[in-house]
Amino acid sequence: MTNRIRHFREQRGLTQAELAAALGMHEHSVIRWEKGYTTIPLETLKRLAGFFHVAVDDLVPGMVNELLIIRTEEVFIP
Repeated sequence: MTNRIRHFREQRGLTQAELAAALGMHEHSVIRWEKGYTTIPLETLKRLAGFFHVAVDDLVPGMVNELLIIRTEEVFIP
């Protein structure tokens, strides 16, 4: 995931500070995401995906499937 965010950011010619400002966040948040120090909340992932005009699954391949499995298991009654 960290490489994907960096990829999309660099593809648009943005610095970490510029991406953070566009999202209304602190630059250190972007730095921590790109280095893999912190996880990104789902709502923030949605904002990033919207900003980059990509699907959340493009940022975090496989995440959508994992969320579907988790939700399915939450409502599963044996």
